[in-house]
Amino acid sequence: PFLILPDADLDFVADDLLQSKLFVSGQVCITANRILVPQSLEAPLASLLAEKLQTMRVGNGLEEGSGVDAGPLIHSGACSRVSALVREALAAGAELVAENHSFQEDSALRGGSFFPPTILKGVTDEMKLSAEEIFGPVVPLLSYQSVDEAIRRANETRHGLAAYVYGEDLSCCRAVASMLEVGIVGINEWRPVKAEIPFGGVKQSGIGREGGEEGLREFLETRVISTPRPSIRDIGS
Repeated sequence: PFLILPDADLDFVADDLLQSKLFVSGQVCITANRILVPQSLEAPLASLLAEKLQTMRVGNGLEEGSGVDAGPLIHSGACSRVSALVREALAAGAELVAENHSFQEDSALRGGSFFPPTILKGVTDEMKLSAEEIFGPVVPLLSYQSVDEAIRRANETRHGLAAYVYGEDLSCCRAVASMLEVGIVGINEWRPVKAEIPFGGVKQSGIGREGGEEGLREFLETRVISTPRPSIRDIGS
């Protein structure tokens, strides 16, 4: 879940959200999947995302100085899976906001496993696009009425690796973050991963941690040495 609070700076949110979704074309375990946005902000955020998306380039990132923002998916099967999730959402009532087909400008890339970065609004919790990890450059916008509702919906999943909270009031962001059932929360940052901090999830996103002091403990074995406590008779003489 990527939870946008009512006071969030939408321009900042849109930049970070697109970076998150286009980084490795969304094929990262901590990539935002469900974008929970206040109902009053869904339309302006969708418009802003669409405007910014059209300035980005999808193509071959191995070319020298290519300026590519996103590359291909791992194989054609991944494209088919992501495409099926998008088609199902559209058939169920979601609305297509924008797509970026810039890779098609290069004839050599048209047969590759590229999926156009896509923005949808009007997505609901019942759609597979919300319930499953996408692993593709798709931004699904889900609107909410209250922050309490957004927190409840964010937690209604079997996954629990990472979440994101964006807002101007940091105390409010921290309060919301503390109620999210995940192992990692990024507050106003889309890559909350560093070598010196623990990394790991809850629920079906796994157990244990890597990174930081907690990660070092995974490589250690605890030894217990137990000695009998001396009796009163032994210490009283």
